[in-house]
Amino acid sequence: MEIEAISRRNDLLRDDFDVAVRAGLLSGGALIARRLAEVSVGLFASPSYLARHDAPTARTLASHAMVGLVGQSLATTDYGSGPLRRQRLSTNDPLLIKGFVLDGFALGWLPLYLCRAEIAEGRLIRCLPERTISGPEVFALFHGRPEAPVKVRAFVDFLVTELALR
Repeated sequence: MEIEAISRRNDLLRDDFDVAVRAGLLSGGALIARRLAEVSVGLFASPSYLARHDAPTARTLASHAMVGLVGQSLATTDYGSGPLRRQRLSTNDPLLIKGFVLDGFALGWLPLYLCRAEIAEGRLIRCLPERTISGPEVFALFHGRPEAPVKVRAFVDFLVTELALR
């Protein structure tokens, strides 16, 4: 099995991919979509960021630097105290966001599952923990052909099982 991590949306029917894992809204098509998980998102900061800035509150959040996903509506939505400040940096890679937050560059909205180890180690601090936001649903997409390889279906079953445990 070969895994290629890319952020662009490939055409599985045209390109040579067996399975795609995608988050967000799906467009119609000739692919089978199997729901894997819903991602919960929380606001995080590093100890170094909080050493330089007051801890964010719902009232002060707009004054903090933010990093987030490209097109992430969390960056500009009303959070009980008016619109949030625009992000200092946007990327399509949540691991890059996590790196910037760990380095103390800004606050960031991150998937909770992605931060467990760093929370346990004290390297990330959850801010406004009462504000957990339901993020996008994650799906496995694969060809609907009856001759779909057994390994494809086994891999998707594995993903369903593993992500259900998190």
